[in-house]
Amino acid sequence: MPPKAKFTKEQIVEEALDLVREKGMEVLTARALAKRLKSSVCPIFTVFESMEEIQREVVKAAKTVYAGYVARGLRETPAFNAHVR
Repeated sequence: MPPKAKFTKEQIVEEALDLVREKGMEVLTARALAKRLKSSVCPIFTVFESMEEIQREVVKAAKTVYAGYVARGLRETPAFNAHVR
């Protein structure tokens, strides 16, 4: 039986996305992510099979955040100019 995951997929992706927001995608490594989680890399790879999989999930999460910003901007009148007077 595989070990119980210490972190959820969502927790790992959220921390990874925060790391990428702060420092860029190039610093997203297993060690950097583990450091943010105050853990070793083992719990990360209990949930994910590779860094490529984590990177794909981070890109998907970033696109979701972006889509939210766009949707909010489109609800403004005029669109994207709510602060213009």
